[in-house]
Parts: sequence; C-alpha cells; structure tokens
Amino acid sequence: MKKIIVLFLFIFSIICTGIIASAEMVNINGNYENVDFVDVYINGKRLESDNRAFVYHERTLVPLRAVGELLNYEIKWIKETQTAVISNEITIINMSINKYRINKKDRREFNGEERSIAIDVAPILYNNGTTMVPIRAISEAMNANVKWNSEKNCVEITMEYDTIYGFPKNNLYEGFSVVDNERGGVSKNGKCGFIDHNGKIAIPLEYDGMVGYFSEGLAPVKKKNLWGYIDRDGNVVIDFQYENAKLFNEGLAPYEKNGKWGFIDKTGKAVIAPTYEYVDNFFEGMAIVSKNGKYGVINNTGKVVQQPDYDDIIRYGYIGEGLALAGVNGRYGIINKNGKAIIPFQYNWFHVLGEGLIAAQKGDKWGFIDMNGIPKIAFEYDDAYYFENSKAYVLKDGEWFYIDKSGKRIK
Repeated sequence: MKKIIVLFLFIFSIICTGIIASAEMVNINGNYENVDFVDVYINGKRLESDNRAFVYHERTLVPLRAVGELLNYEIKWIKETQTAVISNEITIINMSINKYRINKKDRREFNGEERSIAIDVAPILYNNGTTMVPIRAISEAMNANVKWNSEKNCVEITMEYDTIYGFPKNNLYEGFSVVDNERGGVSKNGKCGFIDHNGKIAIPLEYDGMVGYFSEGLAPVKKKNLWGYIDRDGNVVIDFQYENAKLFNEGLAPYEKNGKWGFIDKTGKAVIAPTYEYVDNFFEGMAIVSKNGKYGVINNTGKVVQQPDYDDIIRYGYIGEGLALAGVNGRYGIINKNGKAIIPFQYNWFHVLGEGLIAAQKGDKWGFIDMNGIPKIAFEYDDAYYFENSKAYVLKDGEWFYIDKSGKRIK
C-alpha cells in the first residue's frame, strides 16, 4: 500500500509539472510570485516582446508598450506619478500603477468628454520596470476586440482599424501649407477610407491605397492599380490614371506615369512633365528632383535651379527657411535656394536651425556652428538639439541637460 501511495505521488508530481511547465517566479511590484505565461496575437500577429504576457489573479497581463505600439498607439510614461498615457488620433487613455481606474477620452463617446472606468486588476511593475496591464481592460479601452482561442490556448486581439492615419494638428503636416484636419484616414483588411472627428465613416473604406490625409482640399487615393484624387465628400476630382501620387502643396502635386515623376495642378493638368526618377513636394517654391541617382532643385515653373549633382538633398524648410541639407560623398552641408553651399560638406548630420545656431554632428560628436559655418560651441556632445529660449538640450556621458549659447551648463 505504501509503495502504491509513493507511486501515485510520483505520477501526480509529473502531471502537475507538465501542467505548470510555463510557470515562473517573477518580480511583481517588488514581490516574487508564480505566474503562467500565455501567447497573445494582435491582428493575427504574435506579440513578440522580451516580457511575455502572463496570468495574474486570474487575469491576463501584457506589456503595455509592446501591445500599444502594435495597435498603433503612442505611449508616454510620466515617472513622477507612474502613469502611462496611451493615445492615437481618436482616443487618449491614462492608467497608473496600482490604480484600479482608467481615464479615457474618446472623440466618439460621451461628446468627447473624459470618463473614469473601473478595472478589477491594476497595472503593475514587472521585473525590470516594465508596465504590465490587464489585457481586456486596455484592449477594450483602445476600442479593440479581445477573445480567448481555446484551440490555440492564446489570447487574440483585433483592432477596429488596422491603421489610423489621424488628424493633422493645427492644419500642418510635415511642413505642408494647408492640410485638412477634418478627415482622418483609416484602413481595415486592405481597404482605406476616411473618418470624421466623431469617428464616424465620412468616406467609405473602398480604396486600395491612400496617403491618409487631405491637403488643399484633395486627397490622393488608389483604386486597383491607379491613383487619383477625391475631395472631402468623396467625389472624384482627378480621375484614376497615375501609377503613384502625393499630396498637394503650394498648388502642385507630384504624380508618376511610365515610371517617371512630374507635377500636376488641381485640375489634373500636367504642369511639369514626368521626366524625373523622384520628386519631392514643393516647399518655399522649390522641389527636390532626381535624375541618374543624383539630386537637384527646380522651381515651380520647372526651371532647373540646381543641376542634379548632389548625392542627397533633404527638403527646403526642414533645416530653416530657404535652406536645405545636401550630401556629397557621405558628408552633409547646407545649401540655399540657388543650390549654393553656404555650409561646407564636412558634417555627418544637422538638426534644425535655432536662434542663429545649428547643431552639427562631426564624427560621433555634436557641437554648434553659426550660419557662416563658424564653430561656436565645441563638438563634445553625444547628441544635441536646437536652441529655443536661449537654451539647447544636449547629451553628454549619458546625461541630458541644458546649455546656453556660450556652451555653459544651465543648472
């Protein structure tokens, strides 16, 4: 009888070990506890993260940042209050460590007013400081569907939309002059359309591609293999006839035909013939174009201002008004509207101009020069940003801090 009991206990221990093979002791809020890991799939894609999802107090917890980014949400962490701010162009969610409520503000709900939602498991800090959140609570707050797949023994999350392009802030989008922020592009199952500020479908999801925004009243969209332009009511203004198309800016839009790029006006008339391998939008009356792998500049009449001699040009206005970055043999300088180099090609990169000084990278160090190319602050920083209100944010020896225009640290 004793042997039978011992044998039974041995077999039972093997079975139990098999059942909890995925269990592991982990650090939760400073205490070690046993958890079981589970797989999570988001829009059919397995969640890959250094920190796996696990079951805790009968609820599945997931790494917030990994899930949020897969669902196309931006994640910000407020260290002082241990609060995560999760947002996209429709929804803003706030949740804090060890707090049993989520604050949610959604354009489509309760007239866009913030509301507080109770949750039964609070967010926790896990192992190396990773924020873990209850999967059902956060997914539903993100307007996603959650279900348990009993056949695969995993959690499946599906988003309302695969992509939300969003609403440009202050009618500006990457330097474009007039971008309509009353329509936001969305996609689902390979089809694209637009929603309004209330999250309602304004233009049906019937297109096969889009840039995602309106500019100067028109949006480029794709049907089958060709691109055209629609207005904000969904009416076709320029027929589907292009191999590719971009947003309008300064009255003109790039289009591609027969593998070459040119520009059209808002009636669809070809203003600049498609003769280039690549073109950027017009900014400040200038557009970057490419021929034979080299880059130059044209004006809005199509006149060549700078022959395609450069290896690279970053658009006008990015670095400062009337200025563009240009590259030769792996080094960058700054050119003016005439294509003339005003800063020599001896730097690795630049940040934007601020208050007469520009952050420049030489080798692996950053410093500051003026617009005559004269060094003003030594190249001793690991990173540096532009001057604003007479101070610039710099990184040195792993520490970020502010300096003034003399290079002196601001305490």
